[in-house]
This record gives sequence, structure tokens and C-alpha cells, in this order.
Amino acid sequence: MSVAIARFFGAEALGKFAVFASLVGVAAIIARRGIDLVVTREVANAEISANSRVGLLIFWAGLRKTFWVTTIVAAITSALIFSRYFGIQSFSIALIFLFFFPIFIMLSVYSAYLRGKHRSGAAALLDLGSLSGLAALVLVPALYVLRDQSETLIYASLLVASALVAIGIFPHMRIHETDIESDFKLDHVGSLFFLASALSVFVLQTGAFAVVAPVLDAGLLGQIRAVERLSLLITFPMVAITAYVAPLSVRAHRTGQKAEMRKLFYQTTVASMVLSTFPMLLLVFFPKQMLLIFGSEFVDSQNILLPMVIGNFVFSVFGASTMICFMSGLARSIAWMSIILLVVAIPAYIIAATYFGAMGFVYVYMITLLVRSAWILTNMFRLI
Repeated sequence: MSVAIARFFGAEALGKFAVFASLVGVAAIIARRGIDLVVTREVANAEISANSRVGLLIFWAGLRKTFWVTTIVAAITSALIFSRYFGIQSFSIALIFLFFFPIFIMLSVYSAYLRGKHRSGAAALLDLGSLSGLAALVLVPALYVLRDQSETLIYASLLVASALVAIGIFPHMRIHETDIESDFKLDHVGSLFFLASALSVFVLQTGAFAVVAPVLDAGLLGQIRAVERLSLLITFPMVAITAYVAPLSVRAHRTGQKAEMRKLFYQTTVASMVLSTFPMLLLVFFPKQMLLIFGSEFVDSQNILLPMVIGNFVFSVFGASTMICFMSGLARSIAWMSIILLVVAIPAYIIAATYFGAMGFVYVYMITLLVRSAWILTNMFRLI
């Protein structure tokens, strides 16, 4: 999606979309309040207990818990998009967000259910990145058919893509009357720890575009977005591995198998490092050629690529262990680290972006990833 926007609309439109995507991510984390991770954990527990029929009940319980918060957050975020604060100020985009956001929350909670069922491949297709990819397949033909270069088409294509996915999977969400039991109780206290951690991870990485939007112009944000999208290629193996290890770590923790937990840690670390090395080397040795994917106006951004590459590579190697820590009773420790990092890094982003522009942004980005990786590694060694 970022490539399509860069090619057809330029850096400024890409910068606005980066802010929009950041707002979606932050709003989704607040609306879910960590309930998605709790759903994953409880569904995985149900699978271990050979009680898989309760899985959909857990999904619907999680969805009900997000309903009112989702409605309120959607309204507030739409108002912010319509305001001048984030530099978008579009009634049509704000309206699209109002319809898109509830659909996205439903899909993300269902994705959490699929991760608990150990169907990580299907779960990955429901995240914002995958939906954006599908939206690009809607956007490009629409541009040629409608011959309209309005930026509203970018966001409308995201809404259409999400709605099509929701319609496609809705039959799989249905439960039979005979399976309806009393409301399933989710561990809301635990979910608050997940919320703190998820909010910190997102706000200090992809969500940072919303943080610095008031102090950087949309064109510069678009340049940074292109670099960030390329550097995230390094983390794709970690994302896939994280979804895969979630149910395995729950099983190992519940059965008290320390040796299995240790083996899981070493396997995920080595796998992430090996699979992340190739895209990392491509970005280090061929930055200009990689940036040309977005267009010639992005080539000058290669000087800010290396810090993001370093940060994402280190985090990719150790980041998959975050899920092991979460599912093994260390959510509190990770949450406190996340809160401290969030409090320190948000003003650091604003100050660095104000005085040093894009370079200040990417160095704060890199440092937060390195600090987070070190903390995860420390907790993992405590666990094993």
C-alpha cells in the first residue's frame, strides 16, 4: 500500500497515510485494552484442555468487551482526523475511519482467536499490514477505472478491503445455539498489562508518526514512512514466529517444562536471526536500489535508513521472545518497562524531531528498539 501511495500520490500523501495508520494502531490498542492477547492465551488453554468448542465463545466474549470502548474511541479519533492537529483535516477520511475502525477491531480479535488455535498464517492475514496490501489491490484498479487522483480513494479502498474480508470470514464466527453458555470471564487485570506493553511497542515504532505529526511536515513524514516500511521487512520472520510460538509457550509454561521453554527461546532466536539477515544485508548494501521501489524522490532518504535497519534487526532477533514472556507470567515486568519507556520516549521523539528532523526521529526509534530488546532478553534469562 505504501508503495502504491508513493508512486501515485507522492511523499506528502504517504506521510498523511502514515499518520492515519498510526492513529488506527493506537486507537485499536486502546479499544482492545490487551483483550486480544488474553483471547489468544485463553483459546490456547482451551485447546490444551481439549475443549476447543469454547474457543468461539471466548472470541465473542472478547468482542463484547471491546464494543463500547471501540465506539467511543472511533468517534474521538474521527474528530481528531477532522481537526488540524495531525495535518489530515478531511471530513471524508474521518467518516471512513468511523466505519472502518469497528470492522478492524472485529478482525483483530478474530485474529487473536486464530493465533490461539495455532493458525498463525490465517491470523497474519487479518492485521493492518495485510489489509493494507489487499487495499492496494483495490486502489490501483480504482485509480485507472475512475481516473480520479483524490486521496480519499486511498482510505476508501482500505474500508472496502476490510469489509470484504469481514464478509468472507463471518460464517466462521457463528456459534450454534447449543454451544452458548454463560458469559466467559476474561482476565481483565492481565489484559491491562498487555495494553501497556502493546501501546508502548506501537506508539514508539509505527505509531510514532502520530506523535511527531504536529512538528514535521507531511512530505518529510512520507520520506520517513518509506524508510520505516523497508526496514520492517527485516521483522517479517519475527512476526510469523511470534504468532507460532504463542500457544507453544502457553503449553510449556502450564506443564512446567523449563527445558522446553529454553529450547523454544533458542529456536525462536536463531530462526529470527537467520531469516532476518538476508533482508538486513539487502538494505545495508543496496539502500538506493531498495528506496527506488517507492520512487526517485525517496532516494535521498537513504541516510536515515541505517539506524532503523540496526534497531529492527536487533529487535527482530529477540522480539519473538516477548510472546514467550507474556504467556509465561512475566506480563507485569514487560508492562512496567513499557510504561517507563513510553513516558521517556514520547518527549524524546518530539524534541529530537523538532531540533534534528528526520535524523532525530530515526535515532530515537533505534534506541527504543535496542532498550526494549535488552529488557526482553533479561526477562527471558530469568524465565529459563
